[in-house]
Amino acid sequence: MRVREVIGLPGWVSAERYDVTAKPPAGSTREQRSEMWRTLFAERMKLVAHVEEKEPDTFALAVARSDGRLGPQLKPSTLDCSPRAPGSPPAPPPPPPTTDADVLNRCGGRFSNGSIIAGGITMDSLVVSFGGLAGRLVNNRTGLQGSYSLTLTFSPPRTPEASSDAPLSGDAPEFFTALQEQLGLKLQPEKTMVPIFVIDHIERPTEN
Repeated sequence: MRVREVIGLPGWVSAERYDVTAKPPAGSTREQRSEMWRTLFAERMKLVAHVEEKEPDTFALAVARSDGRLGPQLKPSTLDCSPRAPGSPPAPPPPPPTTDADVLNRCGGRFSNGSIIAGGITMDSLVVSFGGLAGRLVNNRTGLQGSYSLTLTFSPPRTPEASSDAPLSGDAPEFFTALQEQLGLKLQPEKTMVPIFVIDHIERPTEN
């Protein structure tokens, strides 16, 4: 069960910063390391939580045109971004990208305040980044399979402190408009039953 929303967190969780050094035993599996993280949070932060199903307002990401035509900035990727076979050695990490062209020539993407650039990304991965921009959880309803190359430029969302009458920065359109004009996609309101991680109790972490 994949949980994509957390509720019940106190304000200090977002405002305070902590240094955490964790050294899992050599040879531990991914599942074992995940269990160690859960134990760390439960013991050091007295974390008590549960998962429950709720039906919040969400968005569905869909293809905007009835003929299925995509926008000029969204194309099927020519890169091989398929997952590596289980047990195969990891590929060496590529050098950090320095230009937009570098990003478009590799799998994955770069997400910044006002732009998203990807050389090869699935719609399921893309919608995860859209939640913060749209203000709600976003579900992939496009029906688009495989990886896509895209460039999306938009005005960053307004902060809560910004006046609603203040003009958008720069010449870029706001996110919803850019999504339809540049990618040929749109966000439609919907309600979805989703698993929510509910915090019942949490305390500031204890030191070693």
